[in-house]
Amino acid sequence: MEQWRENWKDCLGKLNISSTSTLPELLNLDTPPVSLLNKGLNGSKVNGIAVFAALINRIQQFFDAKWGKETIMDCAKVCFDEWYYLTFAELAHFAQKAKSGGFKEDGKSLVYGTFSPATLIDWFCRYAAENLEYREAYFGGKNHNVWVEPENPVSPERFKAAMDEFVAEVEGVLAEQKRLEAEESAKENEKRKEAIRRYQETLAEQYVKTGKIL
Repeated sequence: MEQWRENWKDCLGKLNISSTSTLPELLNLDTPPVSLLNKGLNGSKVNGIAVFAALINRIQQFFDAKWGKETIMDCAKVCFDEWYYLTFAELAHFAQKAKSGGFKEDGKSLVYGTFSPATLIDWFCRYAAENLEYREAYFGGKNHNVWVEPENPVSPERFKAAMDEFVAEVEGVLAEQKRLEAEESAKENEKRKEAIRRYQETLAEQYVKTGKIL
């Protein structure tokens, strides 16, 4: 489990998980729960929240949503508080299932209206409920709603570095979105200016030919 504390992103990237993976297959991978990354009894949840935030950021980008950093973090806090016991394999599976339409409801488009935090929370609720019975049987009735401090908590320095990295990543995505929006707006302005210029040229040609504006 220590490698997950050291670099959970690399470990997560090495998992071979598809949307059709079953819960027994996921749990047999023996990946730790997200709460493993917590710091300890001082109450800090930021490492675990950062995992959910990274996951949410990827999913909202996939659905071409444009959540702000505060929205992503608020949603991540809610998700961590409710589902911190989920393993990394389960989170990877959730993301794959979400992207492949696994939560699509009959008679409705995959993301009806706009993709909002409420949509994501609904998907997490359904995902956890679907797996609850098997999880209870698999873990032999152990109470996984009680958080247990990890044996080797992540150091404050490593924790801060990981969080700074995530914040910089989100801010980079938002900055790129703003740049693209500004670029698109500038293109639209140029199109309008060109249309006005051509219209003015047409009026001028009409006046030269007829002596009046038609």
